[in-house]
Amino acid sequence: MSWPMVALGEVCTFEYGKSLPAKQREEGPFKVYGSNGEVGTHSAALVQGPGIVVGRKGSIGEVVFADSDFWPIDTTYFAKPKRPEEISLRWLYYALKSLGLTRLNKATGIPGLNRNDAYELTLSLPPLDEQKRIAAILDKADALRRARGKALDLSVRLESALFESSLREFTDTGQIEWVSLSKVCRAIQIGPFGSALHASDYVEGAVPVINPKHILNGAIVPESKVTISQQKAAQLASYKLSPGDVIMGRRGEMGRAAVVEERHAGSLCGTGSIVMRPDEGLVSPHFLKRYLSSASTVRELESLASGVTMLNLNANKLAGLKFPLLKRDAQKRFEQRVETVSRGSKLGGKHLQGLNNLFTALQHRAFAGEL
Repeated sequence: MSWPMVALGEVCTFEYGKSLPAKQREEGPFKVYGSNGEVGTHSAALVQGPGIVVGRKGSIGEVVFADSDFWPIDTTYFAKPKRPEEISLRWLYYALKSLGLTRLNKATGIPGLNRNDAYELTLSLPPLDEQKRIAAILDKADALRRARGKALDLSVRLESALFESSLREFTDTGQIEWVSLSKVCRAIQIGPFGSALHASDYVEGAVPVINPKHILNGAIVPESKVTISQQKAAQLASYKLSPGDVIMGRRGEMGRAAVVEERHAGSLCGTGSIVMRPDEGLVSPHFLKRYLSSASTVRELESLASGVTMLNLNANKLAGLKFPLLKRDAQKRFEQRVETVSRGSKLGGKHLQGLNNLFTALQHRAFAGEL
């Protein structure tokens, strides 16, 4: 389609959010958004909804849609169409997600998005009716993957509950020896520092980088836009993932963990992640992953992590985490008990990956004028 190419700055502006510390919030009907999504509620709204929130500091370039009046805090922008009568807000939401704003970081410390850099990005601008048609198609595809995600979340919760009850039973019967996590892992390593891996290093369709947001419901879900070249990956070879490794997010939400499968071998541990290489003579990777994701362990990880605005876990703290070491025969019985529920989670994860791939393909076609 021969739609005109325009700069993003001709379509919308990015307005600054306003500080609202947690201690100043009064629980209410209006959602409060940070750079990585909803962070609470408040009794008043700053912006009339619906609207679009864009991460400005920290999780830069993350794009979230607010259905009603909301409060974006000072680590965010909110997008404001220049000609609202000519722009579908849902279309703009998907357009912003397709632009890859995360790669625009130029900060040397905390990642930051300069709105003037974003304004220079170009996109094709279809007429309003076509915008609405594109948004409707993407909404349907997005709804399908969200529904699958909720079903998968329930399955994962059931698996976690069964794991916890079985763990208590094995503890009560004296079949568990509690040791430090470092005793059952050959290595525990955080991802590369920001000085070694910049947002500008990201390309599309190359070696995946696995950040916390790519660990969903116990599975690794790579993103085609968050990859690095083979040359850059070679420079960071010590951070490459191998089958049987367990990767976990170490920033923000604790307990996001997954076992690295053969198909993800060679991917890179991201800056916000931490990777463990279990000694499989002592513990299976799947047992370790389930333990790290269990509710009681998540609470323990939260107590070990530091940070005011975002929890941050280092390798030394994780190495000291208490771990339930079972004899291998007891561990096998334990695994068999949980495996039935686990199979449902794995199947659901594969379905979700397929829907995510479908959505990505539709989004690419939509903004290439091929939908």
